[in-house]
Amino acid sequence: MSVVRSSRRFSRRALSAVLIGGALILAGTTAQAGWLFVLAAGVLGVVAGSFLLLPRLQGAEVARDLPRRVRVGDEVPVGLRVRNSGKRSLPVMRVEDSLEAFDPVVLCSKELGSGATARAETLRLAQRRGIYESGSVCLETSAPLGFARRRIVQEAPALVTVVPAWIDLDGWSPLQSGGRGGEDPSARAGQGTGDYLGVRDYRPGDSLRAVHWRSAARAGRLIVTEYEEETRRRVLIALGAPDTGVIPDLTFEALVRGAASIANCAIQSGHQVSLLHSGGELPNARFSECLEALAASAPDNRPLSSRLGPGLARLGAGGTMVLLSCDSEQTRPDLEEATRMAASRGCRTVAMVAEPGWWLPRGAPSQPVTPVTGAITKTLRRGGTLRTWLGA
Repeated sequence: MSVVRSSRRFSRRALSAVLIGGALILAGTTAQAGWLFVLAAGVLGVVAGSFLLLPRLQGAEVARDLPRRVRVGDEVPVGLRVRNSGKRSLPVMRVEDSLEAFDPVVLCSKELGSGATARAETLRLAQRRGIYESGSVCLETSAPLGFARRRIVQEAPALVTVVPAWIDLDGWSPLQSGGRGGEDPSARAGQGTGDYLGVRDYRPGDSLRAVHWRSAARAGRLIVTEYEEETRRRVLIALGAPDTGVIPDLTFEALVRGAASIANCAIQSGHQVSLLHSGGELPNARFSECLEALAASAPDNRPLSSRLGPGLARLGAGGTMVLLSCDSEQTRPDLEEATRMAASRGCRTVAMVAEPGWWLPRGAPSQPVTPVTGAITKTLRRGGTLRTWLGA
C-alpha cells in the first residue's frame, strides 16, 4: 500500500470566513475603528491556523477483505479496515473506497488512537468484470477547525476476479443439431464408438478404457484412441470485436456474456471446449478456466481469421466453431473468411453478431443484418435479451 497523492485545500467554509474578514477590514477602514481590524485578524488567523494544523494522516493503513472471485451482478460483502500505525491519534475521517469492480462507497472512520483499527463491511454490487489487484481509497479530514481539508489517496490491495454473468441453458440448438443423429448425448470424448480416426495424447477427462496401451508403451506417455463422434463433440468459441472508440462497452460485454453462456452449456453437455480471446487460445478448457479468461478479455482489432489456424486444427472435421463479433463493414469479410476456413476443414460455423444499430444513437433506424455466408447466424439487437439472442 502506498500514498499516491496527498493534498491540502481550503474548504468552502474558509471562503466564507475570508469574505467576512475582508468585510471587517473594509468596515474598519471606513469607520476608522481599530477593534474591527482586530476581529478581522482573528477571523483570518483562524483560517490560516486551520490550514497549518491539519493532521498528516500518514499513519493510516487501509486493507480490504473480499472474496477471491465474484460474478457480475452478485452482491458480495466487502470489508474495509483502517488501522493507525502511527504514534499520534488520527482524527475523524471520511473514507471513500473506489475499487473499480464495485460502486464507490463513502464511510466515516471514528478517531483512532495509536494501534487502533476501525472496521466496516458493506454489501457491494459487482458491476464490472476484470482482474483487479488494487484500488484507490481516499481519506479526508477537516480537523481540527474545519476551514481546511487534508486529502490523501492510497492504493490498497484488492485481489479479486470479477467473471462475466451467464445464463443457464437447458440446451443450445446449434450444438444439438450437429449432425450426430441419434447418438447418446451423454457420450464423452475418449468413449466414442463411431468410425476410427487414429490416436492422440491423453487429455484430462478421457476414460482409461480408451487408452491404447501398445502405443502408450512405445511413446512413454498415455495415448488414447479417437473416434469420429469425438471430433463432432468439440467446440471452438472465438471472441473478437474491434474497439473503434465509438462502440459502447455494452456491446462487447454482451458478447462476453454470450461466450460464457455457450461455454457453460457446451461443457455441461459433454463437449470439449476451446476458447479463443484477446489473450490467446485456451484449449480443452474447464468452465472455471473459461470464466477466468473471459474476465480478462478486451476488445481486439485483430482479424479473427488470422488467429484461428491452431484452434481449427485441434477442432477437427465435424467440430463446431462459434464466432462472436460485431457486424460491420470491417468485420464482415473477416467473419466470412473464418467461415470458409472452418468449412475447408469440415467444421460448421455459428456466427453470433451484434447488429450495427447497437452502437448508433438511440432513435436511429435499425440497420439490416444479412446472414454470414455459410454460417448459422444469430443477431444481437439493441434492447433484446441474451436469452432471446441465444435462442434459448
